[in-house]
Amino acid sequence: MSNEQSSLQEFSQEVLLDDSAFVNYCPPAYSSSFEDSHEDFIVRLRDDVEQLADLLIDHFPVSQREGGVYLLFDRADKRNFERLIEANPRLGVKALLASCQLTHATLTDDFQIHGLGKTFTDDMDVDSGGANYQEFISVCMSELCSKRNIESILLPYFRHRERYERSKEFYIYSELHDRLSTDQFSLSRGTGMDGSPNVIISEPGIDHENELPDEFIAVTAIGTSRHELMKRIKSVTSRLKSTRSEHPQCKTVLYLRLKSFPANKDDRAYKIKKREEIQDITSGHVDRVFFMSEFDEFVDYCSSSC
Repeated sequence: MSNEQSSLQEFSQEVLLDDSAFVNYCPPAYSSSFEDSHEDFIVRLRDDVEQLADLLIDHFPVSQREGGVYLLFDRADKRNFERLIEANPRLGVKALLASCQLTHATLTDDFQIHGLGKTFTDDMDVDSGGANYQEFISVCMSELCSKRNIESILLPYFRHRERYERSKEFYIYSELHDRLSTDQFSLSRGTGMDGSPNVIISEPGIDHENELPDEFIAVTAIGTSRHELMKRIKSVTSRLKSTRSEHPQCKTVLYLRLKSFPANKDDRAYKIKKREEIQDITSGHVDRVFFMSEFDEFVDYCSSSC
């Protein structure tokens, strides 16, 4: 068979789509790479993947064949990338970074693109983000320049976000472990426990692997931005309920580390408002909420409760 005949046969098996409404696609329900990942987090990631799939299909030329849905980056132009980012800045930028195997650090070091993401708004025009966004799009276009199966974009995004969120949880646990005196408290991770709290705190001298006291503090730590905070609170509510249900005498605490909220910032009105909203969402399953800037108050609470 000649190359021309082969190309014609391949083309006949492939449906080129100008209207994304005709694409019939549901992304796979990717599984976690880690045995102790929280199910609510994986469900949230899968929801993001579904939303991302819709965004990509809506904003890029696509084709569909037996092998799946393909994004025709070789037929895309700058405006396709701009529209993706404008439709959902946070999801669009994160997905492009993962697909191109880039990080904010490499953008800064290798391409001198600084501060990408600090100007995100829900109705953002890419041009309002200045030259950084245009340069970022140019880098992405040089990396994504051929036909790609949509799952070659979705799976790297899923894995990237999973590793990133997991590293934040480990960082917060290490931070708490380093700052809390092991002479004053017994500390452990809540892996395998109902609700999987990040840190278990009790009176000193107790090995939690062999003995979990009736009264202890279960800390669920969240590292996120102000914008994403309430979404994260909703996603951990089932974990908090599970912990409280199985251990009714324990104290449940949320420890919030907001990357856009400096540790030394005194914003009483914001904290009061968020505490009220959190109590509303969690239906009273949280005993206390502490921000990272309130670490001393958090230690005092632990001392009086253990």
